[in-house]
Amino acid sequence: NLIYSSGSRSIRDPDDYELPENLLKYKMLNYTLNNPYNVFLSGFELDYQTRFWYLPGFLSGLVLNANYTHTESDVKYPWTIIHQEFDWSIPVVVTTNIDSFYTERLLDQPDEIMNLSMGYDYKGFSGRLSMLYKDNVFMKTNFWPELRETTDAYRRWDLSVKQEMPVDGLEIFLNASNLTEAVDINRYRGENYAGNNLKSEEHYGMTVDLGFRYAF
Repeated sequence: NLIYSSGSRSIRDPDDYELPENLLKYKMLNYTLNNPYNVFLSGFELDYQTRFWYLPGFLSGLVLNANYTHTESDVKYPWTIIHQEFDWSIPVVVTTNIDSFYTERLLDQPDEIMNLSMGYDYKGFSGRLSMLYKDNVFMKTNFWPELRETTDAYRRWDLSVKQEMPVDGLEIFLNASNLTEAVDINRYRGENYAGNNLKSEEHYGMTVDLGFRYAF
């Protein structure tokens, strides 16, 4: 939104924003307000957890956890179009703000999230291999559609293993995160002159923790 004057015609009254009159000719570059439009968000979640105790032999120690979430969203984001027209009767350039909106997904909300964990428990041993999948996320709004930002879809694998030791309360553990070294990538909607829309790329790599834990 902008507040300024063109000739003798006031385009936007500072009183609309409870601002002092001396800001009449100023531009409002950043302004925070609650979205006046209703937001539509719907979806469903499925969750399944089981231990295969009914299978024969060593298979009875298998464990499976699966979770899937699907959402759909529709948001109207405020959008001000600046229209300029030359008025020959004055003459002066008349600038008018046209308040409208554009429709996008909800910020920070992926359409799909999936968690999958496969494990095995036997006496003092427990292990889990887990996967997190997150669909692309709408990250940032902008007046220009080309500068709106989304992420790439993200998939990460983690491993967690522990084994109880002969000493009561003592166990050895191994935690490995991001086994496939997944990368966080943000992209603009539009492309630059070189045909590239990459904004940022964050590499975390794989981390491994190995140690002993003693519980009193």
